[in-house]
Amino acid sequence: MSAARALADDDLAGADRVLAEIAAPFLTRTRLIQAVFAWKAEHDSEGIPAVVARLLESQPSLAELREAADVLTERGLLRQAQPLWAELGRDLPDFTRWRWPRKMPRERLRILMLADASSPLVKRFSGYFVRHGHEVHILSRNQRDLPGVAVHVPDPVPGPLALAEWALLGQEAIRRIGPDIVNGHYASIEGLWGALTGFHPYVSTLWGSDINVDPGLDPKYGTLIRFGLQQADGLIGVTSDLLGKARGLADRTFAGARLVRFGPDLTEFRPDLDGSTIRERLRIGPGPVVFSPRQFKPAANIHRLVEAIPGVLERFPDAWFVLMSYNTPEDAYYHSLVDRVRALGAEGRTRFINGVDHAEMPLWYAMADVTASIRDFDGASVSIMESLACGTPLILSDIAANREVADGAALFVDPHDVPALAAAICQVLANGPDIAALRDIGHARMEEMGSFDPQMAQVEELFQGLRARLEPYPTSLHEGLSKAQAWADDGSKEIARAMLAQLAGQASTPAERASIWLTAALLSGPWLEDAGHGVQRAILEVLGDGG
Repeated sequence: MSAARALADDDLAGADRVLAEIAAPFLTRTRLIQAVFAWKAEHDSEGIPAVVARLLESQPSLAELREAADVLTERGLLRQAQPLWAELGRDLPDFTRWRWPRKMPRERLRILMLADASSPLVKRFSGYFVRHGHEVHILSRNQRDLPGVAVHVPDPVPGPLALAEWALLGQEAIRRIGPDIVNGHYASIEGLWGALTGFHPYVSTLWGSDINVDPGLDPKYGTLIRFGLQQADGLIGVTSDLLGKARGLADRTFAGARLVRFGPDLTEFRPDLDGSTIRERLRIGPGPVVFSPRQFKPAANIHRLVEAIPGVLERFPDAWFVLMSYNTPEDAYYHSLVDRVRALGAEGRTRFINGVDHAEMPLWYAMADVTASIRDFDGASVSIMESLACGTPLILSDIAANREVADGAALFVDPHDVPALAAAICQVLANGPDIAALRDIGHARMEEMGSFDPQMAQVEELFQGLRARLEPYPTSLHEGLSKAQAWADDGSKEIARAMLAQLAGQASTPAERASIWLTAALLSGPWLEDAGHGVQRAILEVLGDGG
């Protein structure tokens, strides 16, 4: 990111020029801080202390401190990260489980996903790893054939012991498959399932409602999600807001955390497409199209969009409304929508669609004149990013997740204010200069965020890093002392000291304590002032025991 590089080099004017070029300064301070430290870590690690000092002087928020600390820690720059952790009032993460981070060669991974195989996002997520030569297994509650993926569907487990039974099924699958990484999608269901298997490294992927909604529905969800997050070695979130809430809920930081948007493939989702074939299929004549690609669920406020139809038709009588869902049954809510459209006399201008091939979605956005996504809560919706990439104007509910992705590139409304919703739709359909600007800004926004594969490369890097670095606790005192020596040799004596202190706390005999303190003394230096006294005390204990 060129703006981050300019900021990292104190070239504020250059950074302003870069931001101006993309039409809207949508990058939050937190994202810029993340980008600055990532760039420094890659290109100028010697300059990091100066950047840390400037950050601490600028009275940063806790979220900004955590982001900077996580970026440095995840890249193994632990000495540079220590002042940030100290400012947060936290100790450095537990390093007895970590090797000294080094750049590892790319290796084939065996990944076990705990996820709903029928989800379009899970299909894209797993498909990326298959295309890049990795072995992917999915333990799913629903059957779906996915190219190159082994989908395992255990028999359903009903009753009060279902949670324990699912944990046992997960452990059995792990023994049979032998994965390098376990990745649970959706923190309150599969995420908890993954945590209960006890396998490491374990990564939890957050989707939005699992963190934003489920804990509020029932206090037990909050407790279960907190447990699941506390077991995770890595975290993937689609917005920084979501990651921040997860950290707060878990009351911990995550060295292996990634902000990953799961945006569209920009070679497929682009503004120059023709959606006329979709119009013909739906038997839609001339006139603007209002498109909703969100599931038919009450929280998506599809009923509010239906109520806005008369207000739109009053000004644009030739308008059409295409309401698309996926993976949802024709339940009571669906029938209530159909009945309400009929009662409003709009059935001739409305099309209900339940699921299409995702490869066709670019043509659906090309058909549309406006996309509406007015959920009460959300993550970084893939459909929002797809619409931005295709240059289709958006009307969004005014919530933090939507603002983070599309602020300055969409119209925001209270989804429960039906007249305001209808007015916003009409404003877009009028297609004035302000709407034309939104099209350009939205597409530029997605180009800045990056396409799907570069985003997923961050997940691949996280998985590779966890597999390379995470290992069991030292199986012997000798192994633990060797690791501490390696940390010290690499210049991280503070980490070596922390490891030795942990080993001392686990030592069961005076002889073991003597070995630990002797190693500390041999490392020498003022960093461990009580090393000599510790050795003396331990030796006296050994002698007293006749050892």
